Amino acid sequence: MSGKAEGIVNGQRKSIELKFERTERDGAYVLTNQWGKEGEWTLVISVMQAEDDKATALVQVSGGEVFSVKVPTEKRGEWDIPKKVTMADVEATLKGRSTRVLGDN
Repeated sequence: MSGKAEGIVNGQRKSIELKFERTERDGAYVLTNQWGKEGEWTLVISVMQAEDDKATALVQVSGGEVFSVKVPTEKRGEWDIPKKVTMADVEATLKGRSTRVLGDN
């Protein structure tokens, strides 16, 4: 499991490597707020079972509160499978919110 918090705080672009803590349950982790309550954030959280078997969730946070969680997918045959998330995908989640944040300053 790995992740980054990508955000905009007071008009400044921020990036924070996330640290996950193991729990007593196998495969269960705790993620505490390492990005603060200010600004607009997208948490990019990935889980990998094998080299070509990775799922990434884009968790959108505003004012410290989660308001959206999406796992981007693509169609392969009959199946919807997790698609590779690019930095452009992450930037797109922040773009619509950044104008609001930058305009609030």
